[in-house]
Amino acid sequence: MDGITVRWGRSEDIGAIARVLALNSVSARDAFEERFVVAEERGEIRAVARYRTTGEGLLLYEPVVDPWAGERRLAVALYAG
Repeated sequence: MDGITVRWGRSEDIGAIARVLALNSVSARDAFEERFVVAEERGEIRAVARYRTTGEGLLLYEPVVDPWAGERRLAVALYAG
């Protein structure tokens, strides 16, 4: 996707992940307790999706997107990335 980078979340991303979660009325505590894939645009995290690994592969949960950043294209980038 143009201008969107998808990558594994890192410990230094917790604050930005918590911000995106809070914008969507999701507990920011989840940022500390879960693992996330993140979508960045212009160096800022705009969307996140929780993930878990299983014996059969990767389980990706529903994306949480900054409501002012263009939900559809970021959600598509997370799943495609």
